[in-house]
Amino acid sequence: MEPARRTRYKAEIALVSPITIRTTFEQHDTCFLGVSLENSNFATAKLTSMVKWISRRFARCTVLIGDSIHRLTLESTRGMAPEEAFGHALELGCQFVENERKVFDEYGDSTDFTFLNCSDVQNRREFAEFRAELRTFFAKDEVLLTASTLTESARPSGKTASGCRTGHGPPAAARSRPAPTT
Repeated sequence: MEPARRTRYKAEIALVSPITIRTTFEQHDTCFLGVSLENSNFATAKLTSMVKWISRRFARCTVLIGDSIHRLTLESTRGMAPEEAFGHALELGCQFVENERKVFDEYGDSTDFTFLNCSDVQNRREFAEFRAELRTFFAKDEVLLTASTLTESARPSGKTASGCRTGHGPPAAARSRPAPTT
């Protein structure tokens, strides 16, 4: 039997937002890493390469956990009812932070990683105000109105991912790819 081969990954830049700072983003001391739950790009080995890459460039990084957004995936791929999908998505977000915290802690001396859950953002007053403004804007445009109606889903209200740590920070995302082998 052949020994298991350990795969190493190398992080590379996938997206910089806004695009105007593409050549200067590393001059900032903060960054943003969005986590898509149950996505193989955020498996521990790949996540480690991203976090290592970030730790070499930024003093602070906000890690946005896409918990409440993941409910849409659960509804469409697993046929879950909205309430069930929402609750499961929040739990998956908490599990991700709990299971992967060691990766972030390993690089905590060089980068302050803070966690922010989408569900917590969606429960902020500012989010509600911005969402109301967007709805008003969309209501004035027939094409946008149709698109927003098609994607609107019943979101359970009043729930948050309590028990998960949150924090703050902003621009640059990284992704991982296998490192060349020798």
